[in-house]
Amino acid sequence: MAKASVPEAPLSKPKSAFEQIALVLQGGGALGAYQAGVYEMLHETSFEPDWLSGISIGAIYAGSTRLSLGAVNIKTGNFVSFDNRERRITPDHVMASGALPPGFPPVVIDGQPYWDGGLVSNTPLTPVLVSSPDRSTLVFQVDLFNARGELLGDLFEVEERRKQIIYSSRTRLNTDHFRDKHTLRRAIAELFEHIPPDARQDERVQAPRALGQDHAVSIVHLIYRRPSYEGGSSDYEFSRLSMQDHWAAGRQDASRTLRARTWRATPDLEEDAALEAANAPGKHGQAIGVEMDVANEDQVRSGVEAVIDHFGHLDILVWNAGIQIVHPLEKFPFEEWKQLLAIHLDGAFLTSRAALPYMYAQGSGSIVFMGSVHSKGASPAVGRLCHRQARPSRPCARDLEGRR
Repeated sequence: MAKASVPEAPLSKPKSAFEQIALVLQGGGALGAYQAGVYEMLHETSFEPDWLSGISIGAIYAGSTRLSLGAVNIKTGNFVSFDNRERRITPDHVMASGALPPGFPPVVIDGQPYWDGGLVSNTPLTPVLVSSPDRSTLVFQVDLFNARGELLGDLFEVEERRKQIIYSSRTRLNTDHFRDKHTLRRAIAELFEHIPPDARQDERVQAPRALGQDHAVSIVHLIYRRPSYEGGSSDYEFSRLSMQDHWAAGRQDASRTLRARTWRATPDLEEDAALEAANAPGKHGQAIGVEMDVANEDQVRSGVEAVIDHFGHLDILVWNAGIQIVHPLEKFPFEEWKQLLAIHLDGAFLTSRAALPYMYAQGSGSIVFMGSVHSKGASPAVGRLCHRQARPSRPCARDLEGRR
């Protein structure tokens, strides 16, 4: 569902909305400087997490009230999460999480040899989600490898893409799987409230109720987007210039994300309601609900990627997001004018830009821009200019015509 953009929020920690904040850090060698930039911005803006969960370089950066480090037991091949709520964390646990073979030897802890946890899963999100059954949680997940990419040419590019696929660790699959389970758990909790009080005492009712959860979880996903000049050595290129670039990119992405409002409040079930309506009896085909701020570049990109991941193609984009802000032109507040432009114009641009590459690649596709009747005849309270500012259809059509 499209969501209207609103003015940037002040950078203050939403303690009233979430009971805890977690930071999830992938492994990625030299790219870990990006995570350091993200953490620095979180710390400076009072969003310092209560819980850090890391793997490899993410484990080295981790350190907080609660700490979880991922490793893999060489003998069993199973993933293990070392948690300071369950044991004393020592340097050996940190080194085990970063012992990537063949460059580093195994680290032995309590008689068991361990390697880098990224060999099994490079995104330590599961320990956070599984270990927080009754607390509303805000998760900042910082990925160093992009799951999406292009078919590349030479062997160096092939190796780079191979690492991206392996170490992105099926990020969207994991979050989608958790969302489905969490939706089911919330439904169980809600259903229990409709059962008569006397019947609730039945053991057969109490057992499934234990599976229900009514707490909220929001995952804010930051993904490092490598610049065009960076090659396959990015994860082991520790030059001062590269580290500074990665650090600055992390700060910039975190700053832009923190100023958005969309993730500030605990999520509700609007997305689930949209899915229920789309898949109601009598409807044909499939539908998914994707919530986004249409004026947020990262959210639009992720939303389109979610559609591609689910359906495998994108045939039609219908642009229908909009708001109405009514003031006489001479009294129109500038902040509200910028908000109007961001939704009507930036949103149309961002969604079109995100969708077009897939349409070009598949050789087909349609974009439909829905407009306001006020672009033809102005309303009494606001001039026609305010409704005609978003007309991207003509330049977009000319661009498409030139590619035929």
